[in-house]
Amino acid sequence: PHCGKFTDDLEWHISQQHDCKCQKCSKTFDSMLKLHQHLRDAHYVGVSTSRPVIEQAERRRAAFTALDSWIADQKEVAQEEQQVVALPTEQVIPTVGKCGECGAKIPVKPQML
Repeated sequence: PHCGKFTDDLEWHISQQHDCKCQKCSKTFDSMLKLHQHLRDAHYVGVSTSRPVIEQAERRRAAFTALDSWIADQKEVAQEEQQVVALPTEQVIPTVGKCGECGAKIPVKPQML
């Protein structure tokens, strides 16, 4: 019901992995530390509610969002660069040919295909 995992002892799993539940949004965490960090960052619990502090937190969140977006874009660019289509290589006609009458090797002017 919480994470989709099937275990023999579901009650034990829930108490160990999902016991810390946010009262504001119902998200669950596997430790109180993570719950407290979530409350601080998502709901500003325990944070000064003065306007400058909230504005700073919003700027920080926007910066992290922009950074995440930039990282995703860079990964996409790197994947595209790896998928560069190989262009066909130029082929050169041999510089030595055979005489049609005697079979002797004769020099031929090189040409590009």
